Amino acid sequence: MLQQKHRFFSVILEYTVITLPFLLLLQPIPYAHADKIHKLIQALNEPGQSCEAAKALAELKASQAVEPLIDTVKHNNDRQIRRCAAEALAKIGDDRAVDMLISALKDEDHIIASRSAYALGWIGDKRAVKPLLHALTELNIPCPAAEALGKIKDPATVNPLIEALKHEDTGVRGCAVIALGMIGDTRACQPLVKVFMQDSDPGTQYRARRALKMIGCSFKEHAQEYGIEDDLCNMGQRMIDFMSSNMEKYPDQKSFSRSVECKDFFSELMSEQKLLSSTDLEVRNKSFRVFFLVSDWASSVDRLRELKRSSDKNKEKIICNTAVEGVRDKEARLKVICPGMKIPDYTE
Repeated sequence: MLQQKHRFFSVILEYTVITLPFLLLLQPIPYAHADKIHKLIQALNEPGQSCEAAKALAELKASQAVEPLIDTVKHNNDRQIRRCAAEALAKIGDDRAVDMLISALKDEDHIIASRSAYALGWIGDKRAVKPLLHALTELNIPCPAAEALGKIKDPATVNPLIEALKHEDTGVRGCAVIALGMIGDTRACQPLVKVFMQDSDPGTQYRARRALKMIGCSFKEHAQEYGIEDDLCNMGQRMIDFMSSNMEKYPDQKSFSRSVECKDFFSELMSEQKLLSSTDLEVRNKSFRVFFLVSDWASSVDRLRELKRSSDKNKEKIICNTAVEGVRDKEARLKVICPGMKIPDYTE
């Protein structure tokens, strides 16, 4: 019996001797991690180390650092350190920071206020919705506030954001458009079509077009007030079909528009339709609108084709992207007035 016990304890001892080094290697890891975080938190108060410490804590997603970072944003006298701490809170994304970040929306430092708004968006706490709506229209951070609202995606913000589309400030309108696109609620479709077609700022119109695409708005359903009669749309479709089938024969739009083919086609079209010379002013205006929108589309396509033929691809890349957006803009405007129109895609 004693021999059996002695053998049992010998086996246990042998097992412990073999596994102990591995256990010792494994155990310090969490303690080392915690010690690193502790040292970084202490470094928040060290001149010359604070920002780097805040960035490191953000990378580690160190929840232990939330309270010290909040304290840094609230009380540190160095503006740059406060900015770093606010950005770290944004990346950590802990809801304990929500109340402080809401207060920081009114910070006199524009960057701190902006980063606080972004942080609230990443955290996604609905306590921030009302303060962010206020910041959108009343504070000098409309875009960060709008982006945060877009991330939170609270359906209750859709109507206030639609109302913000009427704001006198271009920046507020444009940022509200971005937020509505991110939220993706179809209640915004009709108001966004109006912005796309009527806003005085081209940048806001461009954002509205992108937002309409993000939401997946149907022009047939949501742009009825801009729709025109079938015979006018048929005229526009004939123009597009003719231009698409003949454009490649000519080196540029100018030579195409001066060609005999082009002159004969438009002479025949106008004599058939008699729309451009109609005594009905509304019909005539609509006819001219279709005519010029199709012409603008063709000119945009020609400009894009010219850039694609360019030998210096890198130099022209940004300009080419701008030209692509120009073609898409003209396509969208035609689709608003004639939702059933079939337009070849020259942007690929």
